Amino acid sequence: IFFRFVAQDMSPFEFCLADGRQLYVNDEGRVSAWKDHDPQWDHRRRWTADGGTIRLLDGRQLYCTTDGRVFVAKAGEADNTDAARRAWTVDDAGVIQLPDGRQLYAAPGGWAAAAPWGS
Repeated sequence: IFFRFVAQDMSPFEFCLADGRQLYVNDEGRVSAWKDHDPQWDHRRRWTADGGTIRLLDGRQLYCTTDGRVFVAKAGEADNTDAARRAWTVDDAGVIQLPDGRQLYAAPGGWAAAAPWGS
């Protein structure tokens, strides 16, 4: 299930799947699709975007590891060391992808990942 993005303005936003799950970050910074809409967790699912970088309100950036797992961390921390793995674009259909063509999606277990379409 691939995430789609529809921009309305530069205000904080949430990524949502058709089934209502949202892009959410756990305590370790791992990103998943989650369905709890309790406002106490807004800080884990509210995002901003600027120049291709998608980040939580606390400044941690959405990035992809070399093996396709998706996490958040500030630039230079953890595995967030390659600008190309945190430079997301959104195509005309709303598909969120990296420069190498890997697209953001929710794997069957709910964890977020990035892979080329059809892989």
